[in-house]
Amino acid sequence: MTIRPTSLGQIMARRKVVTNSTVSAAVAILTLVIALSGCGSTASPGTAPTTASPIAITTSPLVPHENSTEVVTAQPPGSFQIVMTGGLFNPDRPQVAAGDASFYLVNPSTSTEQHQMTILDAHGRVLAASARVDVQTAALFTVKGMKPGSYQFYCAVDGHRAEGMTGILQVR
Repeated sequence: MTIRPTSLGQIMARRKVVTNSTVSAAVAILTLVIALSGCGSTASPGTAPTTASPIAITTSPLVPHENSTEVVTAQPPGSFQIVMTGGLFNPDRPQVAAGDASFYLVNPSTSTEQHQMTILDAHGRVLAASARVDVQTAALFTVKGMKPGSYQFYCAVDGHRAEGMTGILQVR
């Protein structure tokens, strides 16, 4: 009897998987466990084997905001400057207008590590995340469609969040 399990690669190719967060890793691991447990044939002796049905990958109904990060050499007009150094964001309680929010993320020469900015929704899910910003570099982090409210943010680099590199974003 031949067993033809659906491969994880085939499953993943059929579904869009967010790869920019820890949630994606958890979904991938869960998918692998489910896929492996569903492998096998439902054929009786003497009949043609069938493969397991493809597994639908579902994630939170929240759709992360469209965002982008690009290296810049000067602060663009209309952006909000946030300096990332010494395990802190400065300011750590920025206020921006609703709509498209642009953050000029500065990692100065006094810093010794890369930093980045991850914004969470009210349920603690990742809403948007910048790319890492190298030391002595600045980047424009743009998040589209921000709605009024309070949002936690933090640096997701190597334990920086646990060390207190966090803040509260007010969108009005």
